[in-house]
Amino acid sequence: MKFKIDKYLLKKTEELAFITVKKDGDFHLEGYEIPKEGLNVPIKNEVLVKGIKEKTAQEGLNSMSIADAMIYIIGIDPEFKYNPEYKKFLSSIEKKVNFNVRSYAGYMSRKYFELGEYTD
Repeated sequence: MKFKIDKYLLKKTEELAFITVKKDGDFHLEGYEIPKEGLNVPIKNEVLVKGIKEKTAQEGLNSMSIADAMIYIIGIDPEFKYNPEYKKFLSSIEKKVNFNVRSYAGYMSRKYFELGEYTD
């Protein structure tokens, strides 16, 4: 069943850019294998713009910035076609750096709520 808020939440995807990470590229995460066709990873536009302004975008993407955007897209579109692959990626991050996806999502939800962003 679709809810009225779904339409609003799906508009939030406009805050993301997608970058294709190739299997034979420089990005590696222990315990995770990039699919042979590559993986379209999300990154929040604000993070990408900041990297461009600070001239750090060319040095590579931070896996935590990617994880943050993956959690964001899973939250706003539970049926997004790459979610199953994103969940595998996030599971590897959790194991590698002692990161808890649920705790982080709760923290970010509270942070945005306190800023008055009730839907983020």
